[in-house]
Amino acid sequence: MRGEFPRSTHFIITSFSEELIKTEIIPVVEDFFKERGLTLSKEKSKITHITEGFDFLSQNIRKYKGKLLIRPSKGSVQNFKDKIKSLIRNNRGIPAHGLIRLLNPVIRGWSNYHKGICAKKLFDKLGNFIFRQLKRWAKHQHSNQNRWWIFWQYFTHNHFTNTRESKQGIQYYRLYRISYVPIRYHIKIKNKANPYLPEYDKYFSQRQKWREDVAKKCRQITTFVNNETINNSRVTCDKVSLRSA
Repeated sequence: MRGEFPRSTHFIITSFSEELIKTEIIPVVEDFFKERGLTLSKEKSKITHITEGFDFLSQNIRKYKGKLLIRPSKGSVQNFKDKIKSLIRNNRGIPAHGLIRLLNPVIRGWSNYHKGICAKKLFDKLGNFIFRQLKRWAKHQHSNQNRWWIFWQYFTHNHFTNTRESKQGIQYYRLYRISYVPIRYHIKIKNKANPYLPEYDKYFSQRQKWREDVAKKCRQITTFVNNETINNSRVTCDKVSLRSA
């Protein structure tokens, strides 16, 4: 229905003091919700200091020594690891290219959600975690083969790779590398920039072009027919900023 208020809303309210939140802000929010048939959830609401931090939409927001840092929450990281482990454990016996096709959407989606915050070191750790899980999967698949055979079969070119024959030729499948995902912080829009004013058309077109260029350069090739790009796997991005635009 047009104009309908959502049944579940997540938001953050900041204030100079805890007393101000309890005595003035919370009553105003409760009255605002009551008029719309909603209630403020006591279980999901939390009052905390920014130095202690809090989780919001799968990310942890906390101030360290005067610097605000946003990182993936521990719960989100653990859920991601559990899902990866479950996919690998429950799909023993299938070809490696089938496992890659199951893992890639999960890894790509989770890393894309968190690539705009402080997560580079975590991405590296998760890359090592996934590598260890895949090594166990490969050993279970080929218990009668030594580690060198497994390495040349799956882990050449710093990737977990597999092939299969298709109508177009030999199809290559490569695991999406979370440790190669670059961190690109969001660049705030200028305060005075208005997309409805013609004088800012160039500014917003530059922002759009920059986003498209970054997306192209950060793209990882995970499926291809020939082996021309098999060594071109490292993802690099130019350090381009729109702060001076």
